Amino acid sequence: VIQTYAQVLLAVPNSRLVLKAKPFLTQSVKQGYLDRFEAAGVASSRVALLGLVPHNTNHLTAYSLMDISLDPWPYAGTTTTCEALLMGVPSITMRGNSHAHNVGISLVTNTGHPEWVASTPEEYVQKAVELASDIPALAALRARLRDEFLSGGVCDVEPFVEELETIYCQLWSRWIADAKRQGPE
Repeated sequence: VIQTYAQVLLAVPNSRLVLKAKPFLTQSVKQGYLDRFEAAGVASSRVALLGLVPHNTNHLTAYSLMDISLDPWPYAGTTTTCEALLMGVPSITMRGNSHAHNVGISLVTNTGHPEWVASTPEEYVQKAVELASDIPALAALRARLRDEFLSGGVCDVEPFVEELETIYCQLWSRWIADAKRQGPE
């Protein structure tokens, strides 16, 4: 993942990467990550490693520091990907072979952007670079993305609840039918 992120940074001049996680409060952890990026050819000045912030408002405000979210793998961001989309930040995600790896696909696809799904690290870099290369288009996208997310399949609860209720009714009917077939015990 670090190698892929580094390739994005190297391909987009003047870009910076912001990573935020509790372990970055520890200087040795922070330095270890900066060393990995430097080994991949990225100056540490281009990588900001932030620890956790005390309040949700401050946490969500950190998304204003980003133009594009790079969804990690093999465990996708899930909550952070939802937060990015809610805050108008497009997210590039990677296709994988497990649920934890593919959550990002569901989120961006249900927001209306299956084009942000990559199948290889090379495609991931390509998609991120393309998105970063057209600043006016990126600005327009960011201006409408929050509404797309809120009106998309992730936040449209009525169809989800209707489908879930249908499944519950089917399960209950199946249980009743099985109980009748088995008779009293």
